[in-house]
Amino acid sequence: FSTNYPVLRWMLNSFLIAGITTFFSVLVCCTMGYAFGKKQFPGKNFLFLLVLATMMLPKQASLIPLFILTKKLRLIDTIWGVILPSISWPYGVFLMRQFMREVPDDLIECARIEGAGELRIFGQIVLPLVKPAISTLSIIMFMQAWGDFMWQLIILKSKENWTMNVGLSVLIQNASGGANVINYGLAMAGGCFAALPVIIIFLACQKYFIRGVTLGAVKG
Repeated sequence: FSTNYPVLRWMLNSFLIAGITTFFSVLVCCTMGYAFGKKQFPGKNFLFLLVLATMMLPKQASLIPLFILTKKLRLIDTIWGVILPSISWPYGVFLMRQFMREVPDDLIECARIEGAGELRIFGQIVLPLVKPAISTLSIIMFMQAWGDFMWQLIILKSKENWTMNVGLSVLIQNASGGANVINYGLAMAGGCFAALPVIIIFLACQKYFIRGVTLGAVKG
């Protein structure tokens, strides 16, 4: 690892991409879920159906448009080119919307009567009541961002900007760079090294994940 491949740099890139993607994804999904679950505005149901409709599209169908847009924004070979297309996750919006609908309207109205603004209601009243959903969404989003390969392979060009998933695709070659010899030992070591952070995070947060999934199963 230390002599032939910058594995520690790849690991750091993976942590940055997964962490930033998770943070912004949870923020966007919570705000959209709050809007769809608790607000009334023209076209709300139609817009929500459009969000759900995107869940039926295969990811491969959006690769070319996303690549063209990313190229026009000059985000090729940057971590933001990997992060930005992933922060608005339709399933995350659906999950948060279902939980937001269960927050009592009377509680929000009482806070509004007491003079609380929208940001205070959202940050101090609504979000604490949906912590199980936030925990579940954070774990799922981190694991998804960590395990993504196709989009990272398309966007990240230089070796220094690769993530562990992209780097693992070159670890199957031997240390001398031969293309016809597969170093299975090095590839398996890289795979274990890449899986450890996800396993540790899941084991540490599994009770929140299970609680969120269990509660989400009974939301209407």
